[in-house]
Amino acid sequence: MWLGSRVPTTKTPPIGKKLRKQIKQDYRDATSFINEELDETFMAADIQAITWVTHKRIHNVLRGYYNV
Repeated sequence: MWLGSRVPTTKTPPIGKKLRKQIKQDYRDATSFINEELDETFMAADIQAITWVTHKRIHNVLRGYYNV
């Protein structure tokens, strides 16, 4: 999700320390922007979770498990 598009796990390379650090910083930056724009107090983990759940709903990832 961090890349802005879906990458199947079969084509996802292992996430090393450098990339993990970049992803974490990008979520922190996005969180700061959102909090400033919306006058909110989200944490980076909140934004990551919202992003993932939204992606799953848009792409019917939960199909077959739940009635969404």
